[in-house]
Amino acid sequence: MSSGFHRRFAGYLTHATHHDPHKYPFLFYTFWGMTTLLLGTLLVSGSHTIAWLPRSLQYRRELKAAHVEESPVYVRRFEKLHRNLHLTVIVSFFGLAITGMMLKFSYAGWAQGLSRLLGGFEAAGFIHRACAVLTFGYFAFHVRDLIRKKREARKTWRQFILARRACCSTATICAN
Repeated sequence: MSSGFHRRFAGYLTHATHHDPHKYPFLFYTFWGMTTLLLGTLLVSGSHTIAWLPRSLQYRRELKAAHVEESPVYVRRFEKLHRNLHLTVIVSFFGLAITGMMLKFSYAGWAQGLSRLLGGFEAAGFIHRACAVLTFGYFAFHVRDLIRKKREARKTWRQFILARRACCSTATICAN
């Protein structure tokens, strides 16, 4: 028996029985939970983008009609911490998506090629798990940060979430 991992190991279909909640309840609920989480995330972020798009386009039209030049002053909406958290979310999401799809479809040529670029299926599995740990870490950090901010604001959760000041209190005016 050889050490290390090979195609058969990486190609093991972990969700092959996700359709049977009685025989494999953990796989069933994990698969549907993760699918719901993914679709919910895409739905919320997509709706958010679509909701802001008309406002953004209207603002650009108004600036163009007023012949406004780009200002040397800009507003930084997020603190450095939150900008770095957003970057971490993006990196971990793509890391999970790319390595997860590569492992799930390890028999495909593109997945084998990508596996070679990343150092093999074993390395891809490590990257996938590292991105998952990172995801749980920033989620916990974000929840802790929200609880801290809510306590500082001395508001109920409803008041805190629906407050008009949402991101404006952290805005900073900067000069180029």
